[in-house]
Amino acid sequence: MENLKFSVILPVYNVAPFLEECLQSLINQSYSNLEILCVNDGSPDNSLEILQKYAALDARIKVFDRENQGSGRSRNFGIEQSSGDYLSFIDPDDWVDRDLYKKLYDFIVEKSPDVVEFFYKNYYDATGEVTPGKHCQAIAKKCGMDMAVRESYSWKDCKNILCKFQSPCWNKVYKRSFILENKIEFSDHPTGQDIAFWHGVLFFAEKIDILHQELYFYRIRQGSAITSLKKKNLIYLFDQIDRTARTIERAGVRQALEKDFAAYRLRLVYDADKKSAPEYRDAIARQAKKYLSTGDYFKFQLKKNINRFLRTVFNFQKHFGGGRKTRITVLGIKFDI
Repeated sequence: MENLKFSVILPVYNVAPFLEECLQSLINQSYSNLEILCVNDGSPDNSLEILQKYAALDARIKVFDRENQGSGRSRNFGIEQSSGDYLSFIDPDDWVDRDLYKKLYDFIVEKSPDVVEFFYKNYYDATGEVTPGKHCQAIAKKCGMDMAVRESYSWKDCKNILCKFQSPCWNKVYKRSFILENKIEFSDHPTGQDIAFWHGVLFFAEKIDILHQELYFYRIRQGSAITSLKKKNLIYLFDQIDRTARTIERAGVRQALEKDFAAYRLRLVYDADKKSAPEYRDAIARQAKKYLSTGDYFKFQLKKNINRFLRTVFNFQKHFGGGRKTRITVLGIKFDI
């Protein structure tokens, strides 16, 4: 594996203030056999100009300029254009340790894995604070599996696998042939595009090997796709249910996950209703009848109406209008304290 090549894929959209830091962390890697595939997703800022400047400086950088289609489709396009042995997905407002790919190379030469997961640190843009990522602790609490003491894991090691075990695409590298042979791809949903990809990786991989080092810096900032999510039409979550169903069917694990899948389906239907604007809820309710059993549809309606009633009768939340306050609502009457 002396010529092991990493294809690094960046879906770029409106990240000009952070993009150079990300690119610098890639071109200055101690392991140099990389191709850096930057897919500009119709950025309205000067992200494209920054990409073109760096491409002129480093022949490993390839820039693709496309109309806005979302990060899921951009990553899929990057996979199509890749030629490396392993795929790496980097968010362009983040950056990586200088030795990331050298350490991955050493690990891969030793183990020849399909998937390698490594750890990360959180960087808070507003304060500059850096803290260890708490993914391991969250998985231990939610799924009963302590990744901090394991060398590898598979879906069989976890409980609540569909509802509780979510994992990003950027803290792993993937053997390209494994991704292509199993037809694993990202969805084009407005958010959560990597869930379909993650489920494919999780259920097709015999195991996921763990490199116990924090090598990625995940930037937490105001205005990102996650932190700026507002109530909208989440009816696309029904497509996510269908994608998950097809994945576990193709992987031959549908029967083993029947109870987990039923709970997952109910949760996504409830989330679609809860987090969507009121004008979309009738359409979501009609879809819910098609997707849920009679018993689960009753549970959905019961939970939805109880929670709405409780929010009307009594609600407690932080409120930032006119300064930081706590707002309490009792029988529709609001009190700021």
